[in-house]
Amino acid sequence: MIDLSSFEQIDDDCLSRIIGASCGDNIRYYRESEGMTQRQLAKQLFVSQQTIHKWEHDINEPSLGVIRRMKEIFHKTADDIID
Repeated sequence: MIDLSSFEQIDDDCLSRIIGASCGDNIRYYRESEGMTQRQLAKQLFVSQQTIHKWEHDINEPSLGVIRRMKEIFHKTADDIID
């Protein structure tokens, strides 16, 4: 198990990459950081709540067009979202 106490000076975005977060993990993290529900994000992206669920559980991946909209919503780069 990784002792995360040594990472106190690293921000959450950086830490998620260190521990190998997936695209779905990142979508969930950024959505929750914005205080949004899956339903709220789905409405902004013009998709269903079930689609958000599938992305967050790495069942499916969002299209490039959706990732572009997520960049605006989350104020992140595409790399932040997909890596």
